Amino acid sequence: MVTANSTWKPAGIDRRVQQPAPAPRLMMYAHDTYGLGHLRRSLAIAGHLSRAIPSLSTLLVTGSPVAHAFELPPRTDYVKLPSVVKTDDEQYRARDIDLSPESIISLRASLIENVALHYAPDVILVDHSPIGMKGEALPALKAVRDAFPQTRLVLGLRDVLDEPAKVRRQWQMQGVYDQIEELYDRILIYGQPDIFNPVEAYAFPATLAARTQFTGYIQREEPVHLAPELRAELGLDDGPFVLVTAGGGGDGVVLEETSLEAIELLGYQEKLQAVVVTGPLMDSAQRTRLEERARALSPFVHLIPFHHDLPGLMRAASVVVSMGGYNTLCEIVSAGSPAIVVPRAHPRLEQHIRAEAFAARGLVQMLPAAELSPSRLAVTIWRTLHNLPGSSPVSSGWEGNGLARISREIASLLPGHGHGVTRSLLSAAS
Repeated sequence: MVTANSTWKPAGIDRRVQQPAPAPRLMMYAHDTYGLGHLRRSLAIAGHLSRAIPSLSTLLVTGSPVAHAFELPPRTDYVKLPSVVKTDDEQYRARDIDLSPESIISLRASLIENVALHYAPDVILVDHSPIGMKGEALPALKAVRDAFPQTRLVLGLRDVLDEPAKVRRQWQMQGVYDQIEELYDRILIYGQPDIFNPVEAYAFPATLAARTQFTGYIQREEPVHLAPELRAELGLDDGPFVLVTAGGGGDGVVLEETSLEAIELLGYQEKLQAVVVTGPLMDSAQRTRLEERARALSPFVHLIPFHHDLPGLMRAASVVVSMGGYNTLCEIVSAGSPAIVVPRAHPRLEQHIRAEAFAARGLVQMLPAAELSPSRLAVTIWRTLHNLPGSSPVSSGWEGNGLARISREIASLLPGHGHGVTRSLLSAAS
């Protein structure tokens, strides 16, 4: 684990002295070692904040290899860390450059610290990992505490991290509870405690529980296109279609291969169409194999690597088949579409726990990964298409106003409460 090294401090960077009324600055850190979830969540928060606080400047520090593919909100920029990939639970290696695991973590830690000290943010929002991947954010957080004691540190956690006993054990061994106690002013949980309660599951001490706020889930705000427009774009007729998505796609090939086989079983009988979104992070050889399979099913199947309006496709679809990532499930519930969720079970149980909790509320159907087969998935799709009992979502009690509440919390920590917060954009937080 990286240890703090705060020997270097920027000279003359105290903006309170240099600028009598500086515009507020937010720094966001998302380690982004796998998938698109951290990046997309961070950009959604930055986008809402840019509208709620017109003077705010936001700098995102991310390791995502596809950050360049996303449109940035106004007054937002990013610093790209060298990318890493997860090889096993808590094990990582450099994605593209020839560096040892220790060297890549040391390099990333140095970059994060230097960015933080030069940028001198008013608030730092850390996504998901309290001390960063393998402790890489710890030097930066401690250096900022020393150099800028007025800076406020906020930890943003999704609803589920992993199996509770495993998280408690790891946090205890790595000293994470003590680091959160020492460093963070506030903890925001992007969920609701009646669906899953991390405070209880991960045994937050009373001092941390007192700093914790539940915000509700994050519902993205991008424009959603109408179904006829999306159908015309993809060459779909007015018949039913299944949308299959595996998030970033790094580990989605099994689900998508199985989905193609299930659709083949149903296709001719049901005249069923499908849109399969592989994700930009899928291995090229795996994508090629899926493309060949999809061509054999043409004109029933349309396979694409990415779509600019996945929530719109979800609203238009007759059935959604997906994995169980945080952003994906939020989009599914927001869309109100019937969904079959096959959560990842390795190396973390995060998706399984979330999908199980959502299924218990009737928000989605869950098909455990161990039970996935073409015939089982085909039957589940068929039952959903014919609206048999248990196949339609019931979204009552799900709170999707997380962005407004997160913005309100961040604004309250900025100098002057955000230098002109747009109240209408925060009103949903009350």
